[in-house]
Amino acid sequence: MPASRDQIEAFLRLVGRRLNMRRLAATAVWAVIAASLVLLVAGASYIARGHAFDLRWYGAAALAAGAATLLAWVVRLARRESSARFADRHFGLKDALVSSLHFARDGKREGFYTLQQEQTAQRVAGLDAEAIDWRPSQRPLAAACCLAVLAIAPALPPTSQTVLDRIALEEQTLELSERSNQELKELVRELNEQVADPLEREMIEPDKLREMVESLEKTSDQKAALRQYARLEKQIQEQLTKLSQRRDEQLMSEAAVELAKDRATRPLAEELAKKKYDASAEHLEQMKPTKTPKLSEQQKEVARLEAAAKRMAAAVRNQRGRGASGGSSPSSKSGESAGASGSSSGKGGSADGSGGSGGGAMGDAIEDLEASLSKWSESLREASRQEKQHGKCDAKTAGECKECRSKSLSDLNSLKKCLTRMAIKKKACDKLGGLCKACSRCQGGMCQGAMCQSPKAGGKKAGTGSNLALRNERDTLLDNGQTETLKGVKSGDGPSQTTVETAEEGTGVSGRAAVAQRREFRRQFESFVSREDVPEELRTGVKEYFESIHIDAQSPVEESR
Repeated sequence: MPASRDQIEAFLRLVGRRLNMRRLAATAVWAVIAASLVLLVAGASYIARGHAFDLRWYGAAALAAGAATLLAWVVRLARRESSARFADRHFGLKDALVSSLHFARDGKREGFYTLQQEQTAQRVAGLDAEAIDWRPSQRPLAAACCLAVLAIAPALPPTSQTVLDRIALEEQTLELSERSNQELKELVRELNEQVADPLEREMIEPDKLREMVESLEKTSDQKAALRQYARLEKQIQEQLTKLSQRRDEQLMSEAAVELAKDRATRPLAEELAKKKYDASAEHLEQMKPTKTPKLSEQQKEVARLEAAAKRMAAAVRNQRGRGASGGSSPSSKSGESAGASGSSSGKGGSADGSGGSGGGAMGDAIEDLEASLSKWSESLREASRQEKQHGKCDAKTAGECKECRSKSLSDLNSLKKCLTRMAIKKKACDKLGGLCKACSRCQGGMCQGAMCQSPKAGGKKAGTGSNLALRNERDTLLDNGQTETLKGVKSGDGPSQTTVETAEEGTGVSGRAAVAQRREFRRQFESFVSREDVPEELRTGVKEYFESIHIDAQSPVEESR
């Protein structure tokens, strides 16, 4: 390779190095501008949402800018031809370097081409590649510096108090929801263990409750947490509504009042009044007539049970009478008897006798018992009469007594089943009510303290108000013709208006104190009657009053004066 060619190649390498430095600096400046803009946009987003700027954005922006700079620089590295074009343009060589490169690449080295190469070598020999300025342009550099400084600003504002409160609320809500869910799960587990009776399990449906409670989620959203607890409470309330036996309980309360009027049935009345329906059923079992052969004993036992049934039936009739007068259909007796004895559904309020106006199945059972006991009592009286007259009762009467006994005991069992069912329902309602209260407590816990308080609660300052019933003007007193005469009455009580002084010599009475008192009264009287806002009639009355109470007590000393 000739020396001129080597000289040109060396010059192009120097130009390429300076050109690469220039491109690296320019790329770095534009990368800083881009990173700063990204930081400003991200910072504005944080500030608009009230959050403190995440400082990790600076590290990420620096890494991204560095990587982008290196990548772009590598892509834009100067080649020989680009260096030659830049040098021709920068030093005004009129494409001498580019032509030399092309001639050498095409293998043209004779004659004119050698001469062109030598002349180019001579021209670049006097050029200094270090004269190529590698520094970036001033405007992009200034813009990059300004934007880099502005990108620091988003890191200065702290997190707003509103955001801090919201974050604290979310953390507290998350903790409370988790604790509440755990508490509800524990309550349902205990309830599932406590419920052993199949009928009670069918009423409470503990498996369904467990599924509902397990569907609860811990959440940091306060509204979502309140909604899920309110939804659970509503579902439990619907289940409680199905188990409602308000009418039956009211009927039993009225029956307790009727039973309390008789000393023999008062213990049963107390148990019904306390809503101890299972104990009431046991008490009825104790009142069940025994299988004694003596008719007199049977009559006593049936009479005692009949008395109780009659009093309870009176309460049923009273309730049905009120239902009929209130527009309710009296036919509820037959319509509600379907759920009398123990249909195992346990669902449907009216079918359980809670929605009817006549006591429902419970009322039917009481009235059936009253009717069967009355018939049994009548049969026993007939049998007793025949026994007294003939020594024994006939077979027909004995059969009627046996049949009535069977019917009465069957009706008594029906009534006991109703009471037992009421007791089971009451227990189920109590347990579901406890779970419902737990849901209410969970909702209350979510609203404790300032959690549910509005951020604008309290207002800015106390407001002002006015009472339109008051006014500053006063109405003038008008004579309506209704005058009253004031009359004083001497009571004789109070301190004396006169004093008695003793002297060593002579006699006489000093009336100085009385005179001063009367003078004070006169000043008051004159002051009052001289007021312009006092009507004439009233002033005359006051004048007559003072004159009447003092004219008689006027002393001789005053008269002389």
